[in-house]
Amino acid sequence: ARGKYLANHVSLCIDCHSKRDWATFSAPPVPGTEGMGGEKFLKDYGFPGNFYSGNITPAALKDWSDGEIYRTITEGVDRNERPFFPVMPYPHYASMDPEDVEAIIAYIRTLKAIKNVVKISEPDFPFSLIIRTIPKKATPGKRPDPSQVIDYGGYLVNMAACFDCHTEFDKGEYNEAKAFAGGRVFP
Repeated sequence: ARGKYLANHVSLCIDCHSKRDWATFSAPPVPGTEGMGGEKFLKDYGFPGNFYSGNITPAALKDWSDGEIYRTITEGVDRNERPFFPVMPYPHYASMDPEDVEAIIAYIRTLKAIKNVVKISEPDFPFSLIIRTIPKKATPGKRPDPSQVIDYGGYLVNMAACFDCHTEFDKGEYNEAKAFAGGRVFP
């Protein structure tokens, strides 16, 4: 139950790894497509290449170990050593409590197996080289006690990667002086 809550409402795994209804406000996932992947993050939208969210249903992950999935979530590298573009906010997931990551893994293993072959992401040069320098070893943290509301809230805000969308971003850099002040443009 905790993994379902985190994957659907905090870390939002299901939002990016499902088909989205872009005709509806906030583009919710289309019921029945949970985890099938294929969401596009394209050059046309300002990305340094074309990137696609992977299929995270048991149809695609049945041969993956929990450890391989854990590393993918927290370090942004798949089992074939392919690095992910950090539109998947794995730098934020790197400090999650291992129990929360394990809960998400347990939940995605319960998703309906959907066969959906997703394109391999294609970063443009020179980003195709730079992307290999971004993933780092995970630094697991400990989930604060929910009664410590500021610490617990900070933990959830980090897990939700709120900073990424609510901080000004230009030429591949966040404006740290304006953290959480809004102003990020999404072409």
